[in-house]
Amino acid sequence: MRKGEKVVIGWCDPGQVDGVFAADLAVLAGRRHRQIDMVMRMEGSALVSRSRNELVRQFLDQSAAEWLWMLDADHSFSVEDFDRLCATADRDTAPMVAGVYFGGWRTDLWLAPVPLIFRKVSQAPEWQPIWDYAHNQIIEVDAAGTGCILVHRRVLQHLRENAPENLGPDWCWFLDGPVNGRWIGEDLIFSERVKAAGFPIVAHTGVQLRHRKSVWIGEAQYAWLVNQQPERDA
Repeated sequence: MRKGEKVVIGWCDPGQVDGVFAADLAVLAGRRHRQIDMVMRMEGSALVSRSRNELVRQFLDQSAAEWLWMLDADHSFSVEDFDRLCATADRDTAPMVAGVYFGGWRTDLWLAPVPLIFRKVSQAPEWQPIWDYAHNQIIEVDAAGTGCILVHRRVLQHLRENAPENLGPDWCWFLDGPVNGRWIGEDLIFSERVKAAGFPIVAHTGVQLRHRKSVWIGEAQYAWLVNQQPERDA
């Protein structure tokens, strides 16, 4: 990130945020206030893709900052996570930088952690989690969960300026729905649009956010899963 560039921190929530998220945000705002242009919150309970679109629209229309850091309000993060993302971000070579956090695939006994960084495995809409990522590296990915992405405004503006007519300029970033018989989430569709527009997506695997599901899920739980299942395909 170039000297003097500012970041807007934005998230969507259903009317409340996790207390740990709020505490982490307060610490970051106190320690990095010179880099933060403003914070933006979008309230929405069900239509996540709609709320995310409204957040991006608000960022483009109400802020002149170069970068939007999109977070989920059930994450825990550190000032060092913010610093690593900012150090990696570049409007030309890394205009979208993701951190690593984990979804939870429910089993009979527990939530199995799934890293939400992805490779595309075919031309059809088919993505595979990157199970074998190296720690504390910057890697190119095909898609990432949008609960932790730092994205330059020119990426978002390009998608707006080239929006399909049926979507229009205010709903062109996030969309979820069936594609070729499979339901595809809004984060994968957004990533696909970013890549199709010619912008690279990278992930910094040293940026590890904990994610509150029914329990907190993070790299410690993921490492345990990998150690229990050494035969897992990469």
